Amino acid sequence: MSGVGFHWDIANFAALQRRVDLLSHMDTRELMDGVGAEVASQWKRRIEFEKTTPQGVAWAPWSNRYKKTRTAGQSLLFSERHLWDSITHLLSLDGKEVDVGSNLIYARTQNKGRGKIPARQFAGLSSENKQDLREIANDWINQQLTGGLQ
Repeated sequence: MSGVGFHWDIANFAALQRRVDLLSHMDTRELMDGVGAEVASQWKRRIEFEKTTPQGVAWAPWSNRYKKTRTAGQSLLFSERHLWDSITHLLSLDGKEVDVGSNLIYARTQNKGRGKIPARQFAGLSSENKQDLREIANDWINQQLTGGLQ
């Protein structure tokens, strides 16, 4: 994927990895698909509503010159939804990895900044985002261990 991206694999759930290893016969595609969907959703919320970095720092506003080209109701990174619509996740065939990202050429520039364009980081995980992913993993593992009887 070109542009900007995020990669996560099952080993990133260190505390849960031991439990998963005990259950190595399990198909993790559902878990990793859920992780990918959640990360994509987190990034989209950041673009549409939060307008902050994963650490909670507000994005730089439009320059005065650029602001003059915008109409009422347009917002940073969300005005025509191209970036928002491009964020997706792709699951590996074995279900042990998921990639989240955008294939738009300008996604990396918006996320990291370049030249006179300030960074408006949307990709990445806040501590709250990471906690959400741990909860998804814990719920999935508990469901697997109880056979879905909860």
